Amino acid sequence: MTTITVTLKLFAAYQEAYQVPEMQIELPADATVASVRDRLITEHPELAKWRDLTRFGVNLQFVEPETPLKNGDEVVLIPPVSGDDDRSPSCQHAPARRDARSRVSTPKIPRSPSKCDSISDMIN
Repeated sequence: MTTITVTLKLFAAYQEAYQVPEMQIELPADATVASVRDRLITEHPELAKWRDLTRFGVNLQFVEPETPLKNGDEVVLIPPVSGDDDRSPSCQHAPARRDARSRVSTPKIPRSPSKCDSISDMIN
C-alpha cells in the first residue's frame, strides 16, 4: 500500500492531547483532511467533542474536511478557542470613564477565520 507523510500543526485541545505542537504522520495515499481528524480522535477520544467544530488548513489555505492530501502537505487543525474556562477566575470589569475611552486606541484584531481565504489572511 502506498503511503504519504504529512506534517501536523496542532493547536489548543489537539496540542494538549498530544503534548507537542507539531508532528509527522504516515497516512494512506488516498487520505483526506477528515481522515487525519478521525485518526486523531481515535487515538485521543477526548477530542471527539471538537470533531464538527474544528477548522482545517493545508499549506496555509483553509480547506474543507474532504480535501485530499499529498505527500509533504502541512495540515493545521484549529479547534475553537476561548479566553475563559472553568479553571480561570471570572473577570469583573468596571465601566470605563468617558475620558479614558478617548485615550485608548483600538488594537488590530485578527479577522474571523470564517471571513478569510487563507490562514495568513487571518493574522494579517
